[in-house]
Amino acid sequence: MSVNTIRRLTRSLGITSLLLSIAVGVLFEGSSRSEDVIQFAQRAVTAPGPGDIRVQPAIQQIPEVGITLLPPAAGTSPAIDGTQARLMGGMPEAASVTATLADLTDDNYVNTSTGIRILDHRLVWLVTSTGVCLQAVGGHVPGEAISSSTCPNHENNVIIDAMTGEFLESFTYR
Repeated sequence: MSVNTIRRLTRSLGITSLLLSIAVGVLFEGSSRSEDVIQFAQRAVTAPGPGDIRVQPAIQQIPEVGITLLPPAAGTSPAIDGTQARLMGGMPEAASVTATLADLTDDNYVNTSTGIRILDHRLVWLVTSTGVCLQAVGGHVPGEAISSSTCPNHENNVIIDAMTGEFLESFTYR
């Protein structure tokens, strides 16, 4: 698999492919066996688990991270569909991945020079992966294995611009 092929995949599939291409480069640097790379890619890039595609039904404020979600304006048509958003922002190991089309304002994402919000009424896909194991701040008890029984049930949220497919930010708060 050539570097150009990996770049094309990265552009077409988004952040998951970017992470995959970095991993492939690290794991198979100098390898002449393209079959190794292809087998690794087939195992690593999987569609997210079960989930939903929906439209934000009402105003929702997430004060922990300064985000407000509104229903998108009537007649809004995103360039990136919900299935693409789930693939771009979902975590394959999640119990479920939901993509929600919304009008997002982030009070914490501000241009420090002008004080103007950068994400102000932006049409986005909020991709929520639930049931994932995320390393807690401060780590875990040394010597203790992380397993599904000792790992908290977290959710990870990725915000993707619904018109461009650009990754905007991610956050966890529960």
